[in-house]
Amino acid sequence: MDTQQEETIIEDPSSGVTQVRQTTQEVASPHEVANAKTAKKNQVVWYIVGIIDAILLLRIIFLLLGAREVGFATILYAITDPFVTLFQGIFASPALSGAYFDSAAVLAIVIYTLIAWGIASLINVMNRPAPANQ
Repeated sequence: MDTQQEETIIEDPSSGVTQVRQTTQEVASPHEVANAKTAKKNQVVWYIVGIIDAILLLRIIFLLLGAREVGFATILYAITDPFVTLFQGIFASPALSGAYFDSAAVLAIVIYTLIAWGIASLINVMNRPAPANQ
């Protein structure tokens, strides 16, 4: 934090008395403001990926437990299909009496988390202050 001082001179015309009032306040430095903005951007990235990962995890649990495609399960599968389609068929998905392990959803969680990590790292690099010239 930086300190900012302000001096105010107040003159009372009737009495001729002059007062000097000094105020000091803490203000954020430009570096601190930049760090706060970088942190906020990273929070947004991780929030979005966290939501995607959470719904994909729900999909995995529903399919492992053999949930039928009715009600909420239908909505969940419809929402998560676009996130999983790209990874389907890469690994086998073992099935057992109506329930199966959705390896595509597991791979999607790993890949999306790695992408988020890369984006967050890029945000940190792009917003890092330039070193002072010596």
